[in-house]
Amino acid sequence: MKATYQIVCAFYLLFLTGCAVSVHQVQVSDFSDYVSISKGKDVSANTEQFVVFGFVDNVHYVEKAVQKLKRKCPRGKIIGITTEYMTELGFFSWKNKVYLKGRCIES
Repeated sequence: MKATYQIVCAFYLLFLTGCAVSVHQVQVSDFSDYVSISKGKDVSANTEQFVVFGFVDNVHYVEKAVQKLKRKCPRGKIIGITTEYMTELGFFSWKNKVYLKGRCIES
């Protein structure tokens, strides 16, 4: 009986306790300087914050994503920026993630 209980518990822990991902917000900036789709290039950047029991290791992860995006378009302007905030849940931990995408228009 004890071995059966252990097998059932192991099965539960391995296969029934999965992760979940939830998208919290999606925001889009304006396309003030609209140009042809053939001009410019798509750029993107992402970062994440790892949290265990509410303790975080990176409190500036959004700012780092913005800096990464700016570095990909050093001599231009980024328009139509899409920002996605999401959380990936784990066992007593989770990851806050941010994805930035935009269109780099060279000056």
